[in-house]
Amino acid sequence: MLIGSQTPRFRTVPQGEAGSWGPEAVDLAATVGVRLDEGQAAVIHDGLAQGADGRWLASEIVDIEPRQNGKGVDLEVRALAGMLLVKEPLIVWTAHEFKTAHQGFMRMRGYFDNFDHLRKRVRTIRSSTHSTEIILKTGQTLAFLARSGGSGRGFAGVSPLFLDEAFALTAEQVAAIMYATSAAADPQVWYMSSAPLAGSEVLRETCKRGRRGARGLVYYEWSASGRYDDLSKLVEANKTMSDEAEDTGEGRALRRSLFESVAEANRAFKTRIFEASILREVRATGVEQFLRERLGVYSELETGAAIEQATWQQLADPESRRDGDVAIAVDIAPERDWAAIGLYGHRVDGLGHLQLVYYGPVAGLVDKIAEFRSVLDPVAVGMARGTHASVREDLRARGIERPEDRDEDKEPRRGDLVVLGGADMAAACGQMLDATRQADLRHVPAAQLDAAVATAKTRRTGDAVAWARQDRAVDITGLVAVTEARWAYYARADVVTSEKQDPVGVW
Repeated sequence: MLIGSQTPRFRTVPQGEAGSWGPEAVDLAATVGVRLDEGQAAVIHDGLAQGADGRWLASEIVDIEPRQNGKGVDLEVRALAGMLLVKEPLIVWTAHEFKTAHQGFMRMRGYFDNFDHLRKRVRTIRSSTHSTEIILKTGQTLAFLARSGGSGRGFAGVSPLFLDEAFALTAEQVAAIMYATSAAADPQVWYMSSAPLAGSEVLRETCKRGRRGARGLVYYEWSASGRYDDLSKLVEANKTMSDEAEDTGEGRALRRSLFESVAEANRAFKTRIFEASILREVRATGVEQFLRERLGVYSELETGAAIEQATWQQLADPESRRDGDVAIAVDIAPERDWAAIGLYGHRVDGLGHLQLVYYGPVAGLVDKIAEFRSVLDPVAVGMARGTHASVREDLRARGIERPEDRDEDKEPRRGDLVVLGGADMAAACGQMLDATRQADLRHVPAAQLDAAVATAKTRRTGDAVAWARQDRAVDITGLVAVTEARWAYYARADVVTSEKQDPVGVW
Protein backbone atom coordinates (compact mmCIF):
# COMPACT_ATOMS: atom_id res chain seq x y z
CA MET A 1 0.00 0.00 0.00
CA LEU A 2 1.33 3.42 -1.00
CA ILE A 3 1.53 5.64 2.10
CA GLY A 4 3.27 8.85 3.08
CA SER A 5 6.96 8.56 3.81
CA GLN A 6 8.09 9.17 7.38
CA THR A 7 11.66 9.61 6.13
CA PRO A 8 12.51 13.07 4.81
CA ARG A 9 14.31 13.47 1.51
CA PHE A 10 16.94 15.58 3.27
CA ARG A 11 17.94 15.17 6.92
CA THR A 12 21.09 16.62 8.45
CA VAL A 13 21.81 16.67 12.20
CA PRO A 14 24.84 17.64 14.27
CA GLN A 15 26.98 14.89 15.74
CA GLY A 16 27.58 14.34 19.44
CA GLU A 17 24.14 13.65 20.92
CA ALA A 18 24.35 12.67 24.59
CA GLY A 19 20.63 12.61 25.27
CA SER A 20 17.31 14.17 24.27
CA TRP A 21 14.16 15.52 25.84
CA GLY A 22 12.37 14.08 22.81
CA PRO A 23 10.89 10.89 24.35
CA GLU A 24 9.56 12.81 27.37
CA ALA A 25 8.12 15.49 25.08
CA VAL A 26 6.32 12.82 23.04
CA ASP A 27 4.93 11.27 26.22
CA LEU A 28 3.78 14.68 27.49
CA ALA A 29 1.99 15.35 24.18
CA ALA A 30 0.17 12.04 24.52
CA THR A 31 -1.34 13.19 27.83
CA VAL A 32 -3.28 15.88 25.92
CA GLY A 33 -4.35 13.54 23.15
CA VAL A 34 -1.58 14.35 20.65
CA ARG A 35 -0.15 11.25 18.98
CA LEU A 36 2.85 12.04 16.82
CA ASP A 37 3.65 10.09 13.70
CA GLU A 38 7.17 8.76 13.24
CA GLY A 39 8.39 11.74 11.24
CA GLN A 40 7.06 14.29 13.73
CA ALA A 41 8.60 12.43 16.64
CA ALA A 42 11.96 12.36 14.84
CA VAL A 43 11.92 16.15 14.43
CA ILE A 44 11.15 16.56 18.13
CA HIS A 45 13.85 14.08 19.16
CA ASP A 46 16.58 15.70 17.06
CA GLY A 47 15.43 19.22 17.91
CA LEU A 48 15.58 18.51 21.64
CA ALA A 49 18.88 16.62 21.54
CA GLN A 50 21.63 17.75 23.91
CA GLY A 51 25.39 17.47 23.87
CA ALA A 52 27.62 16.21 26.66
CA ASP A 53 27.66 19.72 28.16
CA GLY A 54 23.88 19.67 28.58
CA ARG A 55 23.30 22.41 26.00
CA TRP A 56 21.16 22.06 22.87
CA LEU A 57 23.02 20.21 20.18
CA ALA A 58 21.37 22.45 17.57
CA SER A 59 20.61 26.14 17.91
CA GLU A 60 18.51 26.07 14.72
CA ILE A 61 15.87 23.53 13.74
CA VAL A 62 14.34 23.67 10.27
CA ASP A 63 11.30 21.66 9.16
CA ILE A 64 10.32 22.14 5.49
CA GLU A 65 7.36 20.17 4.22
CA PRO A 66 4.17 20.64 2.21
CA ARG A 67 1.02 22.01 3.77
CA GLN A 68 -1.29 20.08 6.09
CA ASN A 69 1.35 17.59 7.20
CA GLY A 70 1.47 18.60 10.85
CA LYS A 71 4.31 21.11 11.16
CA GLY A 72 2.23 23.11 13.61
CA VAL A 73 1.88 20.09 15.88
CA ASP A 74 5.67 19.97 16.20
CA LEU A 75 5.62 23.54 17.49
CA GLU A 76 2.85 22.70 19.96
CA VAL A 77 4.83 19.77 21.35
CA ARG A 78 8.01 21.85 21.51
CA ALA A 79 6.15 24.61 23.36
CA LEU A 80 4.69 22.18 25.90
CA ALA A 81 8.11 20.65 26.48
CA GLY A 82 9.70 24.05 26.90
CA MET A 83 7.15 25.26 29.42
CA LEU A 84 6.64 22.07 31.44
CA LEU A 85 9.79 19.97 31.07
CA VAL A 86 12.73 22.21 30.26
CA LYS A 87 11.07 25.18 32.02
CA GLU A 88 12.32 27.82 29.59
CA PRO A 89 11.33 31.29 30.83
CA LEU A 90 10.13 32.88 27.57
CA ILE A 91 8.96 31.17 24.39
CA VAL A 92 7.87 33.38 21.49
CA TRP A 93 5.75 31.97 18.65
CA THR A 94 5.71 34.18 15.54
CA ALA A 95 4.03 33.90 12.17
CA HIS A 96 3.80 36.01 9.03
CA GLU A 97 0.18 36.88 9.80
CA PHE A 98 -1.37 37.29 13.22
CA LYS A 99 -4.26 35.00 12.33
CA THR A 100 -1.78 32.12 11.96
CA ALA A 101 -0.09 32.93 15.28
CA HIS A 102 -3.54 33.23 16.86
CA GLN A 103 -4.49 29.78 15.59
CA GLY A 104 -1.44 28.45 17.40
CA PHE A 105 -2.52 30.32 20.51
CA MET A 106 -6.03 28.86 20.36
CA ARG A 107 -4.70 25.30 20.02
CA MET A 108 -2.33 25.79 22.96
CA ARG A 109 -5.07 27.43 25.01
CA GLY A 110 -7.27 24.43 24.31
CA TYR A 111 -4.71 22.14 25.99
CA PHE A 112 -4.43 24.36 29.07
CA ASP A 113 -8.19 24.90 29.31
CA ASN A 114 -9.29 21.30 28.81
CA PHE A 115 -6.76 19.18 30.71
CA ASP A 116 -6.63 19.44 34.50
CA HIS A 117 -2.93 18.65 34.84
CA LEU A 118 -2.20 21.68 32.66
CA ARG A 119 -5.02 23.97 33.86
CA LYS A 120 -3.79 23.94 37.46
CA ARG A 121 -0.39 25.25 36.33
CA VAL A 122 -1.78 28.39 34.67
CA ARG A 123 -1.48 31.81 36.27
CA THR A 124 -3.17 33.73 33.46
CA ILE A 125 -4.09 33.58 29.79
CA ARG A 126 -4.29 36.89 27.96
CA SER A 127 -5.85 37.46 24.57
CA SER A 128 -6.13 41.06 23.39
CA THR A 129 -4.83 43.36 20.71
CA HIS A 130 -1.94 44.24 23.02
CA SER A 131 -1.00 40.86 24.47
CA THR A 132 -1.60 37.24 23.55
CA GLU A 133 0.18 34.90 25.94
CA ILE A 134 -0.05 32.00 28.34
CA ILE A 135 1.75 32.46 31.69
CA LEU A 136 2.31 29.65 34.19
CA LYS A 137 2.38 30.04 37.96
CA THR A 138 6.09 29.22 37.85
CA GLY A 139 6.67 32.12 35.45
CA GLN A 140 7.15 30.36 32.12
CA THR A 141 5.55 32.44 29.36
CA LEU A 142 4.43 31.55 25.85
CA ALA A 143 3.79 34.67 23.74
CA PHE A 144 2.33 34.92 20.23
CA LEU A 145 2.84 37.69 17.70
CA ALA A 146 2.89 38.53 14.00
CA ARG A 147 6.23 39.47 12.51
CA SER A 148 7.00 42.97 11.31
CA GLY A 149 10.04 45.20 11.00
CA GLY A 150 9.75 46.06 14.68
CA SER A 151 8.06 43.08 16.32
CA GLY A 152 10.16 41.34 18.92
CA ARG A 153 12.30 44.35 19.79
CA GLY A 154 10.67 44.56 23.21
CA PHE A 155 11.63 40.98 24.14
CA ALA A 156 14.89 39.75 25.67
CA GLY A 157 16.11 36.29 26.59
CA VAL A 158 13.76 34.52 24.16
CA SER A 159 14.28 30.78 23.68
CA PRO A 160 12.98 29.02 21.81
CA LEU A 161 11.88 31.40 19.09
CA PHE A 162 9.37 29.93 16.62
CA LEU A 163 9.36 31.27 13.07
CA ASP A 164 6.22 29.77 11.57
CA GLU A 165 5.46 30.54 7.89
CA ALA A 166 9.21 31.02 7.43
CA PHE A 167 8.75 31.39 3.66
CA ALA A 168 7.69 34.98 4.35
CA LEU A 169 10.70 35.91 6.49
CA THR A 170 12.55 39.06 5.49
CA ALA A 171 16.01 40.17 6.49
CA GLU A 172 14.47 43.12 8.33
CA GLN A 173 12.21 40.87 10.40
CA VAL A 174 15.08 38.56 11.26
CA ALA A 175 17.16 41.55 12.37
CA ALA A 176 14.28 42.81 14.52
CA ILE A 177 13.56 39.60 16.36
CA MET A 178 16.63 37.34 16.22
CA TYR A 179 18.59 39.51 18.63
CA ALA A 180 15.90 38.85 21.23
CA THR A 181 17.46 35.38 21.67
CA SER A 182 20.98 36.66 22.32
CA ALA A 183 20.57 36.95 26.10
CA ALA A 184 19.03 33.49 26.47
CA ALA A 185 21.17 30.95 28.33
CA ASP A 186 20.76 28.30 25.63
CA PRO A 187 19.02 29.87 22.62
CA GLN A 188 17.17 27.92 19.96
CA VAL A 189 15.26 28.98 16.84
CA TRP A 190 12.70 26.80 15.05
CA TYR A 191 11.84 27.46 11.38
CA MET A 192 8.61 25.88 10.10
CA SER A 193 7.53 26.33 6.50
CA SER A 194 6.37 24.94 3.22
CA ALA A 195 8.83 25.23 0.33
CA PRO A 196 10.31 28.68 -0.29
CA LEU A 197 8.68 31.12 -2.67
CA ALA A 198 10.69 32.88 -5.35
CA GLY A 199 11.17 35.84 -3.00
CA SER A 200 11.95 33.79 0.13
CA GLU A 201 15.53 34.96 0.37
CA VAL A 202 16.05 34.16 4.05
CA LEU A 203 14.48 30.71 3.89
CA ARG A 204 16.16 29.80 0.62
CA GLU A 205 19.60 30.44 2.11
CA THR A 206 18.59 28.45 5.21
CA CYS A 207 17.58 25.54 2.98
CA LYS A 208 20.93 25.61 1.24
CA ARG A 209 22.74 25.47 4.58
CA GLY A 210 20.51 22.66 5.72
CA ARG A 211 20.94 20.53 2.63
CA ARG A 212 24.71 20.67 2.75
CA GLY A 213 24.81 20.30 6.54
CA ALA A 214 25.84 23.04 8.93
CA ARG A 215 27.15 23.09 12.46
CA GLY A 216 24.40 23.57 15.02
CA LEU A 217 21.58 23.02 12.51
CA VAL A 218 18.95 20.27 12.37
CA TYR A 219 17.39 20.16 8.92
CA TYR A 220 14.37 18.14 7.76
CA GLU A 221 12.94 18.53 4.27
CA TRP A 222 10.15 16.47 2.82
CA SER A 223 10.02 16.95 -0.96
CA ALA A 224 9.64 14.91 -4.13
CA SER A 225 12.85 13.76 -5.80
CA GLY A 226 13.52 14.06 -9.51
CA ARG A 227 14.27 16.80 -12.02
CA TYR A 228 12.02 19.83 -11.79
CA ASP A 229 11.16 19.66 -15.48
CA ASP A 230 10.17 15.99 -15.23
CA LEU A 231 7.97 16.63 -12.20
CA SER A 232 6.41 19.58 -13.98
CA LYS A 233 5.52 17.41 -16.98
CA LEU A 234 4.08 14.75 -14.67
CA VAL A 235 1.84 17.27 -12.92
CA GLU A 236 0.77 18.84 -16.22
CA ALA A 237 -0.14 15.44 -17.66
CA ASN A 238 -2.27 14.63 -14.61
CA LYS A 239 -3.83 18.08 -14.64
CA THR A 240 -5.02 17.83 -18.23
CA MET A 241 -6.05 14.17 -18.17
CA SER A 242 -9.66 13.56 -19.22
CA ASP A 243 -12.06 11.32 -17.31
CA GLU A 244 -11.92 8.80 -20.15
CA ALA A 245 -8.10 8.70 -20.17
CA GLU A 246 -8.03 8.15 -16.42
CA ASP A 247 -9.39 4.62 -16.90
CA THR A 248 -6.75 3.58 -19.45
CA GLY A 249 -3.51 1.83 -18.61
CA GLU A 250 -1.52 4.94 -19.44
CA GLY A 251 -3.81 7.07 -17.30
CA ARG A 252 -3.53 4.76 -14.31
CA ALA A 253 0.26 4.77 -14.66
CA LEU A 254 0.33 8.59 -14.66
CA ARG A 255 -1.87 8.71 -11.56
CA ARG A 256 0.36 6.15 -9.84
CA SER A 257 3.49 8.17 -10.62
CA LEU A 258 1.87 11.32 -9.26
CA PHE A 259 0.79 9.63 -6.03
CA GLU A 260 4.27 8.15 -5.58
CA SER A 261 5.74 11.66 -5.67
CA VAL A 262 3.02 12.91 -3.31
CA ALA A 263 3.73 10.04 -0.89
CA GLU A 264 7.44 10.84 -0.90
CA ALA A 265 6.81 14.49 -0.02
CA ASN A 266 3.84 14.16 2.35
CA ARG A 267 4.06 12.24 5.61
CA ALA A 268 0.29 12.51 6.01
CA PHE A 269 -0.62 10.94 2.66
CA LYS A 270 -3.31 8.29 3.18
CA THR A 271 -3.63 9.21 6.89
CA ARG A 272 -4.73 12.87 6.80
CA ILE A 273 -4.36 13.74 3.09
CA PHE A 274 -6.15 11.51 0.59
CA GLU A 275 -6.14 10.84 -3.14
CA ALA A 276 -9.39 12.67 -3.83
CA SER A 277 -7.96 15.83 -2.28
CA ILE A 278 -4.76 15.51 -4.32
CA LEU A 279 -6.71 15.22 -7.57
CA ARG A 280 -8.84 18.22 -6.65
CA GLU A 281 -5.67 20.24 -5.96
CA VAL A 282 -3.92 19.25 -9.17
CA ARG A 283 -6.96 20.18 -11.26
CA ALA A 284 -7.62 23.49 -9.52
CA THR A 285 -4.13 24.95 -9.04
CA GLY A 286 -1.32 25.91 -11.35
CA VAL A 287 1.50 23.47 -12.03
CA GLU A 288 4.10 25.60 -10.26
CA GLN A 289 1.85 26.05 -7.24
CA PHE A 290 1.15 22.31 -6.99
CA LEU A 291 4.85 21.52 -7.25
CA ARG A 292 5.69 23.87 -4.41
CA GLU A 293 2.68 23.45 -2.12
CA ARG A 294 2.10 19.71 -2.47
CA LEU A 295 5.37 18.23 -3.75
CA GLY A 296 7.63 20.60 -1.80
CA VAL A 297 9.80 21.57 -4.77
CA TYR A 298 10.43 24.67 -6.76
CA SER A 299 12.83 25.45 -9.56
CA GLU A 300 14.78 28.19 -7.80
CA LEU A 301 15.94 26.11 -4.81
CA GLU A 302 19.36 25.17 -6.15
CA THR A 303 20.44 28.44 -7.79
CA GLY A 304 18.18 30.97 -6.11
CA ALA A 305 17.24 32.23 -9.57
CA ALA A 306 13.85 33.91 -9.68
CA ILE A 307 13.24 33.02 -13.34
CA GLU A 308 13.40 29.32 -14.14
CA GLN A 309 16.07 28.60 -16.74
CA ALA A 310 13.98 26.25 -18.84
CA THR A 311 11.25 28.90 -19.04
CA TRP A 312 13.70 31.62 -20.09
CA GLN A 313 15.19 29.40 -22.79
CA GLN A 314 11.74 28.65 -24.18
CA LEU A 315 11.11 32.38 -24.52
CA ALA A 316 14.25 32.97 -26.58
CA ASP A 317 13.72 33.98 -30.22
CA PRO A 318 16.76 35.16 -32.22
CA GLU A 319 14.41 36.37 -34.95
CA SER A 320 12.17 38.43 -32.68
CA ARG A 321 11.46 41.96 -33.97
CA ARG A 322 9.44 44.76 -32.50
CA ASP A 323 6.55 46.27 -34.44
CA GLY A 324 5.91 49.92 -33.60
CA ASP A 325 6.79 51.89 -30.50
CA VAL A 326 9.50 50.98 -28.01
CA ALA A 327 10.83 52.23 -24.71
CA ILE A 328 14.45 52.05 -23.63
CA ALA A 329 15.88 52.01 -20.13
CA VAL A 330 19.30 52.38 -18.58
CA ASP A 331 20.93 50.75 -15.57
CA ILE A 332 24.37 51.14 -14.04
CA ALA A 333 25.92 48.50 -11.78
CA PRO A 334 26.39 49.60 -8.13
CA GLU A 335 30.19 49.51 -8.54
CA ARG A 336 29.82 51.49 -11.80
CA ASP A 337 31.92 49.03 -13.76
CA TRP A 338 29.15 48.14 -16.23
CA ALA A 339 26.13 49.78 -17.76
CA ALA A 340 23.27 48.40 -19.84
CA ILE A 341 20.51 49.69 -22.09
CA GLY A 342 17.41 47.57 -22.56
CA LEU A 343 14.57 47.86 -25.04
CA TYR A 344 10.94 46.77 -24.91
CA GLY A 345 8.11 46.92 -27.41
CA HIS A 346 5.46 44.73 -28.99
CA ARG A 347 5.76 42.27 -31.85
CA VAL A 348 3.30 41.90 -34.69
CA ASP A 349 1.79 38.89 -32.89
CA GLY A 350 1.11 41.00 -29.80
CA LEU A 351 3.78 39.42 -27.61
CA GLY A 352 6.32 41.61 -25.85
CA HIS A 353 9.74 42.04 -27.47
CA LEU A 354 12.67 42.27 -25.04
CA GLN A 355 16.23 43.06 -26.05
CA LEU A 356 19.54 44.10 -24.50
CA VAL A 357 20.89 46.66 -26.96
CA TYR A 358 23.96 47.84 -25.06
CA TYR A 359 26.20 46.33 -22.39
CA GLY A 360 29.54 47.96 -21.75
CA PRO A 361 31.52 50.50 -19.74
CA VAL A 362 29.93 53.50 -18.07
CA ALA A 363 32.27 55.81 -19.96
CA GLY A 364 30.41 57.09 -23.02
CA LEU A 365 27.05 55.88 -21.69
CA VAL A 366 25.31 59.22 -22.15
CA ASP A 367 26.42 59.27 -25.79
CA LYS A 368 24.88 55.83 -26.22
CA ILE A 369 21.62 56.93 -24.61
CA ALA A 370 21.43 59.96 -26.91
CA GLU A 371 22.20 57.77 -29.94
CA PHE A 372 19.49 55.20 -29.22
CA ARG A 373 17.02 57.94 -28.36
CA SER A 374 17.67 59.66 -31.67
CA VAL A 375 17.45 56.50 -33.78
CA LEU A 376 14.54 54.78 -32.04
CA ASP A 377 12.43 57.78 -30.97
CA PRO A 378 11.22 55.81 -27.91
CA VAL A 379 8.07 56.64 -25.98
CA ALA A 380 10.26 56.98 -22.89
CA VAL A 381 13.78 56.59 -21.52
CA GLY A 382 13.58 54.84 -18.14
CA MET A 383 16.03 54.59 -15.27
CA ALA A 384 16.02 54.24 -11.49
CA ARG A 385 16.59 57.17 -9.15
CA GLY A 386 20.20 56.28 -8.40
CA THR A 387 21.13 56.02 -12.07
CA HIS A 388 19.31 59.24 -12.83
CA ALA A 389 21.09 61.11 -10.04
CA SER A 390 24.48 60.10 -11.44
CA VAL A 391 23.84 61.21 -15.06
CA ARG A 392 21.14 63.87 -14.64
CA GLU A 393 23.24 66.91 -15.54
CA ASP A 394 24.86 65.22 -18.55
CA LEU A 395 21.44 64.16 -19.82
CA ARG A 396 19.99 67.62 -19.30
CA ALA A 397 22.80 69.05 -21.39
CA ARG A 398 21.55 66.79 -24.22
CA GLY A 399 17.96 67.88 -23.74
CA ILE A 400 16.96 64.61 -22.11
CA GLU A 401 14.94 65.31 -18.99
CA ARG A 402 11.76 64.51 -17.07
CA PRO A 403 8.62 66.43 -18.05
CA GLU A 404 8.33 67.81 -14.52
CA ASP A 405 11.84 69.31 -14.76
CA ARG A 406 10.95 71.57 -17.69
CA ASP A 407 10.08 75.19 -17.07
CA GLU A 408 7.05 74.96 -19.33
CA ASP A 409 4.94 72.32 -21.10
CA LYS A 410 5.20 69.58 -18.53
CA GLU A 411 3.14 67.10 -20.52
CA PRO A 412 5.16 63.96 -21.38
CA ARG A 413 6.77 63.88 -24.82
CA ARG A 414 8.38 61.08 -26.78
CA GLY A 415 11.89 60.45 -25.49
CA ASP A 416 11.34 62.07 -22.10
CA LEU A 417 12.83 60.50 -19.02
CA VAL A 418 10.69 58.43 -16.65
CA VAL A 419 12.41 57.81 -13.31
CA LEU A 420 11.41 54.76 -11.28
CA GLY A 421 11.12 54.99 -7.50
CA GLY A 422 11.30 52.06 -5.11
CA ALA A 423 7.65 51.10 -5.52
CA ASP A 424 7.98 51.34 -9.30
CA MET A 425 11.05 49.09 -9.28
CA ALA A 426 9.18 46.50 -7.22
CA ALA A 427 6.20 46.68 -9.57
CA ALA A 428 8.47 46.36 -12.60
CA CYS A 429 10.17 43.27 -11.15
CA GLY A 430 6.85 41.62 -10.31
CA GLN A 431 5.47 42.36 -13.76
CA MET A 432 8.57 40.89 -15.39
CA LEU A 433 8.27 37.70 -13.34
CA ASP A 434 4.60 37.41 -14.27
CA ALA A 435 5.30 38.01 -17.97
CA THR A 436 7.97 35.30 -18.13
CA ARG A 437 5.85 32.76 -16.29
CA GLN A 438 2.87 33.51 -18.50
CA ALA A 439 5.02 33.43 -21.66
CA ASP A 440 3.82 36.90 -22.64
CA LEU A 441 7.14 37.99 -24.15
CA ARG A 442 10.07 36.87 -26.28
CA HIS A 443 13.69 37.95 -25.95
CA VAL A 444 16.62 38.12 -28.32
CA PRO A 445 19.34 35.92 -26.73
CA ALA A 446 22.31 37.85 -25.34
CA ALA A 447 25.07 36.30 -23.24
CA GLN A 448 25.07 39.03 -20.60
CA LEU A 449 21.29 38.99 -20.22
CA ASP A 450 21.10 35.20 -20.09
CA ALA A 451 23.83 35.12 -17.42
CA ALA A 452 21.95 37.69 -15.33
CA VAL A 453 18.69 35.74 -15.53
CA ALA A 454 20.48 32.51 -14.57
CA THR A 455 21.49 33.94 -11.20
CA ALA A 456 19.18 36.88 -10.45
CA LYS A 457 17.44 36.69 -7.10
CA THR A 458 14.68 38.76 -5.58
CA ARG A 459 14.36 40.40 -2.20
CA ARG A 460 11.13 41.19 -0.40
CA THR A 461 10.23 44.86 -0.15
CA GLY A 462 7.03 45.41 1.77
CA ASP A 463 4.37 43.27 0.13
CA ALA A 464 6.29 42.96 -3.16
CA VAL A 465 9.66 41.76 -4.43
CA ALA A 466 12.46 43.53 -6.28
CA TRP A 467 15.69 42.43 -7.87
CA ALA A 468 18.38 41.80 -5.23
CA ARG A 469 21.85 43.23 -5.73
CA GLN A 470 23.59 42.13 -2.54
CA ASP A 471 25.79 39.57 -4.31
CA ARG A 472 28.57 41.54 -5.99
CA ALA A 473 29.74 38.45 -7.87
CA VAL A 474 26.51 38.53 -9.88
CA ASP A 475 25.94 41.33 -12.39
CA ILE A 476 22.24 41.70 -13.16
CA THR A 477 22.54 45.10 -14.86
CA GLY A 478 21.20 43.81 -18.16
CA LEU A 479 18.15 42.23 -16.53
CA VAL A 480 17.37 45.38 -14.55
CA ALA A 481 17.61 47.47 -17.72
CA VAL A 482 15.10 45.38 -19.69
CA THR A 483 12.82 45.17 -16.65
CA GLU A 484 12.77 48.97 -16.43
CA ALA A 485 12.25 49.27 -20.19
CA ARG A 486 9.14 47.12 -20.00
CA TRP A 487 7.74 49.22 -17.16
CA ALA A 488 8.57 52.49 -18.95
CA TYR A 489 6.79 51.30 -22.10
CA TYR A 490 3.51 50.70 -20.30
CA ALA A 491 3.89 53.87 -18.25
CA ARG A 492 4.18 56.13 -21.30
CA ALA A 493 2.99 54.36 -24.47
CA ASP A 494 -0.57 55.62 -24.09
CA VAL A 495 0.17 59.18 -22.99
CA VAL A 496 2.72 60.52 -25.48
CA THR A 497 1.94 61.94 -28.92
CA SER A 498 1.84 59.54 -31.85
CA GLU A 499 4.29 61.35 -34.18
CA LYS A 500 7.40 59.25 -34.39
CA GLN A 501 10.15 57.88 -36.59
CA ASP A 502 10.10 54.19 -37.37
CA PRO A 503 13.53 53.30 -38.69
CA VAL A 504 14.21 49.90 -40.13
CA GLY A 505 16.69 47.89 -38.08
CA VAL A 506 17.18 44.89 -35.83
CA TRP A 507 14.94 46.48 -33.18
